[in-house]
This record gives sequence, C-alpha cells and structure tokens, in this order.
Amino acid sequence: MEFAKLDRNDADVYGLKYDYGSIMHYGELSCSTNRRPTMIAIDRRYQKTMGSEMISFTDIFMINEHYGCNGETCKHFAPPGCGQYVIAMEKRQTLECRLGFGAGVRDQFGVCNYMIRAPEGRKIEVEVQSVSHGYDYGGCPRGGVEVKAQKNQKLTGYRFCSTKGSEGPIVSKSNPLPVIIFSKVGTIATTVVYRYID
Repeated sequence: MEFAKLDRNDADVYGLKYDYGSIMHYGELSCSTNRRPTMIAIDRRYQKTMGSEMISFTDIFMINEHYGCNGETCKHFAPPGCGQYVIAMEKRQTLECRLGFGAGVRDQFGVCNYMIRAPEGRKIEVEVQSVSHGYDYGGCPRGGVEVKAQKNQKLTGYRFCSTKGSEGPIVSKSNPLPVIIFSKVGTIATTVVYRYID
C-alpha cells in the first residue's frame, strides 16, 4: 500500500479535523503481509479505532454539509433502558451496560449513549475495566466502548473492544463526557469506572 501525501487544497474536509474513526480510514493491519501494523496512531489509544465498520459522526456531518442537509430533526432509537445522564462524584462509580439482542450478527450496530457530567470546572476520569466479548480486532467490528474525551466531540473517541490498549484512566477535555456502548454481534457487557477530578 502506498500513501500519497495530499495538499490541504486537494480535498474539501468542510473544516473538520482528522478522524481516526471515519469509516473511510484503513485499519491498523490493512495490507500487512506479516500481521504487524501498517499504521500506528500518534495517540496510541486510537489504535483500535482505525478501520471501523461503523459510520462516524464526522462522516455523517460531512455528507450532510455536502448535500445541504443541516436540519435540527434527529430520531434516535435506543433499546429500552439504554443510555442516561449520570453525575460523576469524587468517589469512583461504576457504569455497567449490557447491550445486544441474543445470538447472531445484526446488519446494524446497536448503540447505547451515556453522558457523564461533573461539577463545573472539574474534569472526568474514566477507565474501561471490562468488555465481555474481548474481540480485539482493529476497528472493533463486533462491539466495544467509545469514550469521547476530546474537546471536539464531533470526532470519534477512543474505541476499545477489550481492555488492551486502554493504558489506564482517560481524563476528559470536555464536560459532559459521552461514553458509547455499541454491539453488532451477540450481547456485550461492559464496565466503565468514572469519577471527577480537579
């Protein structure tokens, strides 16, 4: 595989920043002949985010910008009991989520969105403690946890399909902090620990 370096004027990215989670992004092992990564993310927590089979917010935003579809209408269909706002405390708390629809593979991802809030001026610390499937594949094609810890929440967050690569707690640059559980295969059980810090 060869990569051609493009000038900023060669592509219209609609003012958006680079997104490791774009459905157009190659995976870490794309075109590898020895099962070693052909691409390594500058921020190593993004390593398993590359190669996603799930369209990212940035992908949809770019398509909508191109075709002038910028309306306020949004229809979100979450499974019952899925997603909520939670308040971070100084003491560690646990967020457990089971998402899925039994055995088999679905055409679309089931998604559960959680928003963790902290008091004004505080940061949120999050750690992915467990992901039941342990499907440690680039792009997390079967399911996982996404933590949107960046200031720009349009970008795809860190995605984990196991606890490998989490490299300890993540400190948010935003408040609230979105945590997204997603699954396409079976039922996934995840555990995320969170708290606020100064």
